[in-house]
Amino acid sequence: MNNDNKYDQYLSMSLAYLEIGEYSAQNNNNGDYQNAVAYQLFHALELFVKYAILLKTKKSEVLGHDFSILFKKYYELYSEEIYHIEHPFDWFCRKDY
Repeated sequence: MNNDNKYDQYLSMSLAYLEIGEYSAQNNNNGDYQNAVAYQLFHALELFVKYAILLKTKKSEVLGHDFSILFKKYYELYSEEIYHIEHPFDWFCRKDY
């Protein structure tokens, strides 16, 4: 990661959560592990969206963990279709913004 970008930590952590989830998904398949994998994906997505928002706004931090608020801001900043993120938590985000 580029050390000049103060937001890289968000992206690095997002990728780390994805790698942990991928490893767990490949090596364990019971209900507890499925829940853990879903949590890893959820958290990775939250961190990535925060990274993208911070990168665009140049603010020092994004507060909160409310998915619908984060995605509303993300789609305000990245409205082009190419930036749309499909994920299994769409039910957690309102689509009417």
